[in-house]
Amino acid sequence: MKRLLIGTLVLTSAVFCGVRVAALRVSGANRCMQTVTIIDALLSADSTIDIIFAPAENLGGDSNKARIIFAETSTGYSFEVADTFRRSRDVLCALDAFAVLAESYGTTIIPGSLWEVDSFNRCFESVPIFGPEGEVTRIRRKAHQTKLDPNIDPSVRLDTIFTKAGDIYTYLTTISNEVRDIPSVYGRASQAADLWLHLDRRWKGNFHLAIEPLNSIPPNWDIVYAYSDSPSFSALIDSNWVSNSSVLAFSNFDGTAGATVLGNIARGAHSPDDWFIIPEYLDTTLAVVFTVDPANPLSILRVDIFASDSAGVPVRELFVNYGPAGSIPSYVAWTDEFGSARALIAEESEMFFLFAMDGMAVFPEETTVMVSRSAPRCTISVRVLPLYSVEEAPRPEYIGLSISPNPFNAACRITSGSEVEIIDVCGRRVRVISVGEGGGALWDGRDESGKELPSGVYFMRTKSPAPQTIKACLMR
Repeated sequence: MKRLLIGTLVLTSAVFCGVRVAALRVSGANRCMQTVTIIDALLSADSTIDIIFAPAENLGGDSNKARIIFAETSTGYSFEVADTFRRSRDVLCALDAFAVLAESYGTTIIPGSLWEVDSFNRCFESVPIFGPEGEVTRIRRKAHQTKLDPNIDPSVRLDTIFTKAGDIYTYLTTISNEVRDIPSVYGRASQAADLWLHLDRRWKGNFHLAIEPLNSIPPNWDIVYAYSDSPSFSALIDSNWVSNSSVLAFSNFDGTAGATVLGNIARGAHSPDDWFIIPEYLDTTLAVVFTVDPANPLSILRVDIFASDSAGVPVRELFVNYGPAGSIPSYVAWTDEFGSARALIAEESEMFFLFAMDGMAVFPEETTVMVSRSAPRCTISVRVLPLYSVEEAPRPEYIGLSISPNPFNAACRITSGSEVEIIDVCGRRVRVISVGEGGGALWDGRDESGKELPSGVYFMRTKSPAPQTIKACLMR
């Protein structure tokens, strides 16, 4: 993810099909005007955003001193203050601003919850939803914990968004802890939402900590599940309000925000090395902004390596070193007992692969492949043969000293006609490498004791049949 500073906010337009969403980061005092300012800044920088939402209790919902009356009209709902508190007037001014912004940019705005008072002086924690025409198209009232309520029940349903690119998606809006109650109170939904917008008031606590590990490859799934509150998600999935392919986005009252495909954090919904990604995801100081197509969630990009001998028998412990083409390969893998290794890749790129095994001939020794969203899976077949079985010209009496790659990160392949001494810049011998009959060996960047050596320049030296010294650069 990229974190952008508020003073240098630059949001690129969406390049993928789908819905473009902004989950706001709002915190501290004067939240009404802060929310207006953030939405204005976001839409000024990126007018392609389809829907923006803020956390629960964002507009005075944390106090009974900011109350609004809504009245149904022919085009939506009008609104006015229900008391003389200054905070109510601040909320009213913010609502007027949201209407202008929604209409100006054609964006759906869900600014968080407030206190609604109806004509019978009943109070509800409610969320006004501003449509692209600038009208409050409907009021979403927070559900009760254990019972139905005819004044609330009609509002607990899915909504539809028509994106600026012409796509249509459904979305579910939830308010804080009602997530745990909706399945038991309202039962099974007739349709699962494409997008789940969760407006939170600390109920999820450190939920953002479940999202952050998904940026690592592979993620630490123990951490993901520890913070994801999987039972609540499972209940919504089982009752068909959402599905494993639904995209969950959240905005928390404490200023945290994030998004992921729900199947990533629902325990047991995927294998540890195959999960969904959101390819365009910007984590800014104002909001998390992303584009996603819930109808076609994208899995992590992957390259599968299969190593076998001449009879097709799987070969284990083939060394695989890989990374983006043109850079030092920094990732390492080894084939397992099935001759299989897997490289997981987060972004479209051309990837360089280096293969090696001591005392064996490997075909190919290196290759470059392109992984993309149009071709998210790629397979490389590697043949591993004993050196004596490889038909080639007679081995020359003299084999020059060379290494590849150089600079290197995890390991390098050494070619030499004799053993190789590795010397650091202080002149100390840190390792002696013996080469096989084929004149090749691997050095893993460790000294004789197995300790990782620091980044720097090292000298490789042979003494016979002809002394030779070359320089190698280790970069951790």
